[in-house]
Amino acid sequence: MAGYRIISSDNHVFEPRDLWVDRIGPRFRERAPQIVNEDGYDWWYCDGVKVISVQPVTQTG
Repeated sequence: MAGYRIISSDNHVFEPRDLWVDRIGPRFRERAPQIVNEDGYDWWYCDGVKVISVQPVTQTG
């Protein structure tokens, strides 16, 4: 396969669970996407609204 470049189209990125909260300006921190653990389950919250459970999609951390 010399001369060919192989690029995977199925890579996965696992961001740290505090990515948005730690790197967004203080003015927007309360509205930033964040993961909240409720009764042992991780949930995405965005602007204070529960959006999706993390478990079926990926494992954080």
